Amino acid sequence: MAARWSGFGDDYDPGNTELKSVCFSHFDEDGDGVLNKDEFHNLCCDLFTIDGNDRVVSKTDSAAMMSLLEGQEEAGINKADFDYCWSYWFKQILTPRAALFVVDVQHDFIDGSLSLRNCAAQHDGADVVPVINKLLEDLTFDLVVYTKDFHPPDHLSFYDNLHLRKLHSSSKVKAKDAKLLDTVVFDSKPLVDQILWPVHCVQGTRGEELHPDLKIAENHIVVTKGTDSDRESYSVFMDNAKKVNTALIAELRQRAITDIYICGLAYDFCVGLTAMDAQNFGYRTMVIEDATRGVCHKKMGDTKQGLLDAGCVVGDTSEVAAMLSKRTRHPRWGMVAARSVAKARTLTKGQPDTVKLKKEIPCRDRNQNGTSLCYDDIGFEQDSIEL
Repeated sequence: MAARWSGFGDDYDPGNTELKSVCFSHFDEDGDGVLNKDEFHNLCCDLFTIDGNDRVVSKTDSAAMMSLLEGQEEAGINKADFDYCWSYWFKQILTPRAALFVVDVQHDFIDGSLSLRNCAAQHDGADVVPVINKLLEDLTFDLVVYTKDFHPPDHLSFYDNLHLRKLHSSSKVKAKDAKLLDTVVFDSKPLVDQILWPVHCVQGTRGEELHPDLKIAENHIVVTKGTDSDRESYSVFMDNAKKVNTALIAELRQRAITDIYICGLAYDFCVGLTAMDAQNFGYRTMVIEDATRGVCHKKMGDTKQGLLDAGCVVGDTSEVAAMLSKRTRHPRWGMVAARSVAKARTLTKGQPDTVKLKKEIPCRDRNQNGTSLCYDDIGFEQDSIEL
């Protein structure tokens, strides 16, 4: 096995063709012009680290990444494949751009009508404020996104508005029997399954305001959700009817964001679903657990497992500094980058999509321009995350 490669650091430059050639030759130990599985695994062992410790990637994971990155002509990573990896895959891993998403740290979830203290887990939502503030004081993100529930008074999620809409015959809970936190099915196209929440985060009220002690970063944007009376929206990336927030995607694209760190309220609803969508859109995603609080312990556990299964990183604030400084370059995020690059490469070549994702990703019907708008169109386009 070759000695450890030291070029995966500040020396990396996607335009440095000399360093690229030296790197390829270093790992092409048999000199045949193609990186085989063992050679590519050695590369991954040097590329990926966790808190400065190398050899943290398994042969199974390196082989999976290689299968995404190699061309169709032959097995292995040839020089043409490596050129593409050098310009796009390594770029995401070695020169990432990070956004912190602070989800719904609003009065109503902390001390208002939907306070987490009154939910099953009995968490205190205010606990996240000093943790998030310290993150913002100690670390630098390329963008900070504050999300807010921002509901009109007649929003369908409010129990008090149940009488405004007809339930479908398939709803197990009938209108006359419905109670707070029950799930009903509204008679609409498509049908809408909806938890009935207390009135919360109504536009123009104190309840929708961010907590006054929450630090507001200079390089921030505020993104509202749940503004349509007839649609719930837990994720900031798209509402529960799969309508995508194209303005947010455009903002992230403009800033070339590759990595998204997520914290706030509540873990098992808006935090978890925002993280899942971010991951599915092709962003390398981490949920910062000690900067979140949730509604229900069991649902939080299920949410965490779902995020891990999808390839997200789940950790705490002590790990974020190492990831931002690239002292940690996580193999999970290498896999996400490999999928994005493979997708971009097939689109660039005009070939049919042959990349196999872990699960089918839904496509909503049409966007405002009348063109098809899918997860794939947004999350994996070559220019969408500035590969």
